[in-house]
Amino acid sequence: MVQSEPPTTWSVAVTAHCGAGTARRTQPASSAASRDGIAIAIAIANGDPPEGHGTEDESRRNEQPLSPLCNCSMQQRASCSRPPASRGGKKQNETQFMGLRSGPKEAHPFGGDSHRGPASSQARPRVYTSATTLPPIPSPSARSPARAAAAASFRRSSLPAGAMVYIKNQKTRAYSKRFQVKFKRRRQGKTDYRARLRLTNQDKNKYNTPKYRFVVRFTNKDVTAQIVYATIAGDIVMAAAYSHELPRYGLEVGLTNYAAAYCTGLLLARRVLKNRDLDEEYEGNVEATGEDFSVEPSDERRPFRALLDVGLIRTTTGNRVFGALKGALDGGLDIPHSDKRFAGFKKDEKSLDAEIHRKYIFGGHVADYMRSLADEEPEKFQTHFSEYIKRGISADDMEAVYKKVHAAIRADPTMAKSTKAPPKTHKRYNPKKLTYEQRKASLVERLNALNNSAGAADDDEDDDE
Repeated sequence: MVQSEPPTTWSVAVTAHCGAGTARRTQPASSAASRDGIAIAIAIANGDPPEGHGTEDESRRNEQPLSPLCNCSMQQRASCSRPPASRGGKKQNETQFMGLRSGPKEAHPFGGDSHRGPASSQARPRVYTSATTLPPIPSPSARSPARAAAAASFRRSSLPAGAMVYIKNQKTRAYSKRFQVKFKRRRQGKTDYRARLRLTNQDKNKYNTPKYRFVVRFTNKDVTAQIVYATIAGDIVMAAAYSHELPRYGLEVGLTNYAAAYCTGLLLARRVLKNRDLDEEYEGNVEATGEDFSVEPSDERRPFRALLDVGLIRTTTGNRVFGALKGALDGGLDIPHSDKRFAGFKKDEKSLDAEIHRKYIFGGHVADYMRSLADEEPEKFQTHFSEYIKRGISADDMEAVYKKVHAAIRADPTMAKSTKAPPKTHKRYNPKKLTYEQRKASLVERLNALNNSAGAADDDEDDDE
């Protein structure tokens, strides 16, 4: 038979000298004691306390020492049933009350919270007398900087040592499941797919007709120009020209400037037209005058049309990519364009200065820099233009050099096969993978070497003895 637990009752502790009676949950008590406690509490509330529970004499209170826990005298402290954590008050002859917890929890201006008081009170209830006015809790905006700093310091010190702050994960499982990575070349920052989509999309009624792109890219030492069209399997390069081919045509230095870009575009245009047997029908602009030029269609075949693909560069006025474009236009390709970005275009007048553009095509800007540097800083001129000096190219010879290069390109634009012998052995950057037999033989060789070294050490020890 299981004995049931006796019902829990509420006892009332009344201390008139410490304030109103407080109810707390205690161990089971007799009903008579509970009734007596309730009767005492009611009597105190009505202002007619029984004997022994009223206010004490003022003179007697002054004679007795006070306890640090409350205002009870030492004799009354033994009979005081109020919890030690809640004892205390400023005046004994006045009814006291505790600030009850109500409303949302707010930060205390001196640390802790508004219901428990400062952090050093160790969760002791705040006690006020009836004659005391409750101090208003200031709003966060009305606090002084010192109090705000104290509150922030308390919040930091309230965390235990080594505790980690909880950070909510903003990327949920649903987000991760639906996340789609971008294309590889977008992640690498190499392709502008918004521009590429517009350069490769072909009309449905044209079926599988390629859409050609005139692609120009620059490196530190080279200029690359290509005719490319897109397929589902990938891009196909139909023809290409590089500035490192220009030494074959007479240009050995300055392979990345505006004039070299013009020569590379001219070389690609003549090469493509020769492959399509259009080089005689569309000769382009034989004499480079710097003026804008667009090829006119003939009666038999239309000109080869391509779209300019600049990649990720900034299309500023005078950029070298427009030098390559000008070379392709003069070479006979049909490329939709405007003259607003050619070198020499004046924004105020909204017109292209052909003389300035021609100067850039024949390397005049480089010649001007050579003259100014030779006069102002001769030592710097010797280092910057050392290759020009070695080949005997001066500022006055620049235009003649480029005219010869243009003529040589038109004479033979075909790509020459490389005469460089292929390497006999290719350089490996990782160790060659060994077969099982090779690994086994290597292991046996290492074991034999270890055994021999151990035997030699033993022989040396025997000799010493």
